[in-house]
Amino acid sequence: MKYTLFCLLLLPFLGFSQTGTSLKEPNSTEDSGEYFGGAVKSVYKQHKFPSFNNSINLVYNRGRWKVNSSVSYGREKFFRENDVSTFFSDASFIGSGTTDYDFNSLVTFIDVQYQISKKTKINVSSMNDTYENILDTKTNIDIYNSPDVLDRYYTGSKKLISNLKRNSLNALLRHDFNENEFLTVEADWLQRPWDYNQNTYGQDYDVNGAAVPNRNYTVYHDGRTDLNIYTLNGLYHVPTRFFDLTVGGKWIYIESDYIIRNFRKYDADYVQNLALSPTCTYIENRQIVFSDFKKKFGKLDLQLGFKLENTFINGDVADVNSKKQLDDNYIKLFPSASASYHFDNENKLSFAFSQFYNRPLYRFINPSLGIYNAYETYLGNPFLKPSLTSNFNLVYAFKSQYDVGFSYSKTKDNFWSLPNYTADHVVEHKVVSYMDLNSFQLSANGVLKYSNAVETNFQLQGFYKLNKSLVPGIEDLDVWGWYGMVNNQVYFNPEKNISANLSFWYRSKNISQEALISKQGALDFGMKFLLLQKAFIIEVNVTDILKSMNEYKVSTVDNVKQTFRNYQDPRAFRISATYKFGNRKLNYAERIAENATDHSR
Repeated sequence: MKYTLFCLLLLPFLGFSQTGTSLKEPNSTEDSGEYFGGAVKSVYKQHKFPSFNNSINLVYNRGRWKVNSSVSYGREKFFRENDVSTFFSDASFIGSGTTDYDFNSLVTFIDVQYQISKKTKINVSSMNDTYENILDTKTNIDIYNSPDVLDRYYTGSKKLISNLKRNSLNALLRHDFNENEFLTVEADWLQRPWDYNQNTYGQDYDVNGAAVPNRNYTVYHDGRTDLNIYTLNGLYHVPTRFFDLTVGGKWIYIESDYIIRNFRKYDADYVQNLALSPTCTYIENRQIVFSDFKKKFGKLDLQLGFKLENTFINGDVADVNSKKQLDDNYIKLFPSASASYHFDNENKLSFAFSQFYNRPLYRFINPSLGIYNAYETYLGNPFLKPSLTSNFNLVYAFKSQYDVGFSYSKTKDNFWSLPNYTADHVVEHKVVSYMDLNSFQLSANGVLKYSNAVETNFQLQGFYKLNKSLVPGIEDLDVWGWYGMVNNQVYFNPEKNISANLSFWYRSKNISQEALISKQGALDFGMKFLLLQKAFIIEVNVTDILKSMNEYKVSTVDNVKQTFRNYQDPRAFRISATYKFGNRKLNYAERIAENATDHSR
């Protein structure tokens, strides 16, 4: 049995009071005020391995100054099982694998706000993170030439060590001209260097356990990524005689530099493979202008928006054989619209339409050859273009506690890692655009309150998904399915100081890209105790009680079938203790930068 004991979340809000100077009356309002708050948090988890996280948050508010700050240090270790089997026409590769993850992190954040005047304030925030990660993977593959005759087997391992840092600086200026008329200007910079190295070992053995000659695999590769993101944006909002108007602009400049080295060991020496040791510079320069119009007609609220986005892509990818230029430019107008009609205070009908780009993750752009084992690799693609998503939603909310809705979403030119198969039975994944995704969904949500002590939140979805292939070798894939969730909350006393929570969710079969995913579900339970006038909080939780979070997938590309089983040990026991004192109204809140989406790519 593999445990996920997810736990001890200790979140005390510790506070400090400041009494001021001796010139003030000791019992004056300012003198007795508390201008400091804080939080100390300790987390303990037990999966297959123990994990912990400790942090402290401090909040200071006085006069024109407001300060939020935090420091956290943690180590998380967890376990994953990943079985992959590939069925070629002339051979079958039945694989199983395990990975131990060991993550160490140090995260700091500070946000300082100064009220320059009654109408003007400025925020300056900084975040500095360090992550040290170790992944240790073991792989076994039984190789059959016919369904029941074992030809040989492969045993391999890999160890990946990486160090990532994130440093960011953000400044936000806001000026309020009049009521509901304001201007904001924000500047942001993110730096994210990443170093890694990986050793991969593997060997084929015959059925008697003897090493097969010339079937050993020893590879060392390393690399460095330097990512810098610069953002400048401004927004002006003003209510006019005819409508509320918002206009603005944004500039984003992203530069990502990749240096990669790949070495293969032959006999006693490592030899660098220059064809797999590229350098790459990827530059993304975007300019955006946008406008938003809002108008209220009695019970009807209307919104109409436009965003014009111009993108330049430049750079190059170079190896020993060639140097390819990145040179692309595209411009796109994104409309958005929404409307809500309020029948009364409890019933409302609304719809919304929006479009946006899905831009590639930075790891998708990286041209480094990622190695899972001797028979499976992964390659990024700096020439990727973004996919386009269009969303439509229609929702009817009634009695202030129920809603039913319909939604449709289409993603055009969706990208992901597409497998290709070599004559040597190696699975080579490469990130490309190869599918259009369509999703139709009906949903119902609500809250059932049986009494002041018992309530149930529920969610029910029925969906139809159609993934249309854009490349030969993959058939269109569709599925009908449903998802349901029930979350029950019980309070054991009128003050609601003791409560329990029982939650269950289930999803029928589903699809992702070219893969069909089997059904999944999970049962979670938790209890919460509010003590000492709710100043001391204890929480106990157990997740995935039924150990039902195995993910099974099957796909077929170029008539080659693959099956997958992923299990990330989500079963968890969690206990948390929180102690609050001081000025509890001063809560820590980390400000999210406007370009957070580009930060997290």
